[in-house]
Amino acid sequence: MKFLDLSRYLTGTLLVLLFVALWCIMPATAWCADGDQPVKAAVSPVPPMSQDRQASSATVKDEAAAPVSEDTEEDLLQVTPPDPDAMKATDEAIRFYKGQEVEQDYKQAAELFEKGAKKGGSVAAYSLGYMYQHGQGVAQDARRALKWYGESAEADDVLAQYRYADMVYHGVGIKADHVLAGKWYLKAAANPDAQPVNQYAAGAFYESGDGVEKDLAKAAKWYEKSADGGYGLASHCLGYFYFTGTGVVKDEAKAIPLFKQAADQGFPQSGFSLAMMYYNGSGGLKRDFNEAAERFIPLAEEEGFAPAQYALAVMLEKGEGMGADPDAALTWYQKAHDSGYAPATYRVAMMYLMGSFGKKKDQSAAFKLCTIAAQKEYAPAQCALGVMYEKGVGVSVDYAKAMDWYKKSAAGGNTEGLVRLAVMYDNGIGVGRDMKKAAALYEKAAIREDRFACYRLGGMYYRGLGVSRDFSLAAKWFEVAARQGDVAAQYNLAVLYHNGEGVKKDDVAAYAWMMLTATQGKRVAAHQRDIIRTGMSDDQVRAATELFNKLYKIVML
Repeated sequence: MKFLDLSRYLTGTLLVLLFVALWCIMPATAWCADGDQPVKAAVSPVPPMSQDRQASSATVKDEAAAPVSEDTEEDLLQVTPPDPDAMKATDEAIRFYKGQEVEQDYKQAAELFEKGAKKGGSVAAYSLGYMYQHGQGVAQDARRALKWYGESAEADDVLAQYRYADMVYHGVGIKADHVLAGKWYLKAAANPDAQPVNQYAAGAFYESGDGVEKDLAKAAKWYEKSADGGYGLASHCLGYFYFTGTGVVKDEAKAIPLFKQAADQGFPQSGFSLAMMYYNGSGGLKRDFNEAAERFIPLAEEEGFAPAQYALAVMLEKGEGMGADPDAALTWYQKAHDSGYAPATYRVAMMYLMGSFGKKKDQSAAFKLCTIAAQKEYAPAQCALGVMYEKGVGVSVDYAKAMDWYKKSAAGGNTEGLVRLAVMYDNGIGVGRDMKKAAALYEKAAIREDRFACYRLGGMYYRGLGVSRDFSLAAKWFEVAARQGDVAAQYNLAVLYHNGEGVKKDDVAAYAWMMLTATQGKRVAAHQRDIIRTGMSDDQVRAATELFNKLYKIVML
């Protein structure tokens, strides 16, 4: 597919919930909650093993970290030289393992590795562990593999330390122990012979706090070391850290070269993150829909990367950088949904709910798809599913399940879920009315500047519902909602300024806010404006008119 004028890694582009206010339904499509920033990589402390040991003369082609020969004596910086018999046995074992000047013979190689290992050869011990792990020349035996890896690890062999940690982490040949695994992953990272993959693992452990105490600053340092060594996944993680200010001072511009470095190594999430930065104009980049789309296209078409497919669908639906094309948008939504991408599944669910994009209105189908997306912990879908249970859309009314889904949505960071939960407590829907809980939930949402939550919280402070009566806090939250365009909040704020409740009496401000309210068709506001006008001088009216013009531009435009 090629676009003529196409205008982050869209970890999810949100269609802002099609449910809002009392019914929670919004018709517009927008990016998903976390879609305005690069996607976070799935951090795993156990990365691919393909870079375990590089530049080893004995590394077997197409076989990750196969047995290797001892370093030559002149390269070893140690007081006690290795046992010559161990070195000889190891070198012979390598010849049989690789078939160098002899017929390849894994069994003979294993016997020689064991001989070298018993004489203290750390590489021989590692190699023998590898053969037991993979059943080469010996019966596959995870416990024996772990034993020999452990002996080599104790001798400070970095690859053995990493392999040993890997087996302990996954519980192979031993009961899984993330704390012990973390100890060995960190030893491997600190080893003088550490590879970038080892340093990445240390960063992932410190980021996740899985086996070690969580420390994002240390995670960033290890990611940086690994990225400096050219490890793409570490570059992506560090880029995400800089973009979000995680463990480092936030600097979106520094994320750009890191995402590029990772994208060049074939990490689609990095290419997607970079595309999202162009889409949003982040990190000092000029917002460029064409550039964003050009980066999304290969990820969507060639990589089959679902977030990029979803991103293209949104752009085609909204006509961003190109003419709107609902048919093409639907195609990409469907592909992303077929790939199991929760935001796309949710979007298709809303198509069935609203009967849009050629989908026949089908509440049952909408409910089923919304459930799938919600079960994948997609917070907007969880909130929508809560509304469906609350209102009986595609399913029988079940307030308890509605509450459960609202709670899950709120726990996932979805503000609308938080507000819907507050409304349940506020109105006593399916639960005993609890104004104190409602106020606490509204306040959490108000801090995020949710307009309805700000307005409702202002009213609760004014009347002392669930909170101690406080006119100043009422005025504060009314103003936050008013500046977001809430007409009722604008009206109430005007009254507070006129009465001097919670704020210093100011008829200029009162008149300006009331005029703004009247302009939007609230009939009572025009009458109240005229009452306020009777006590004002001509100079005050002129000042109020100037303030109204400013507010109109800020709030309405």
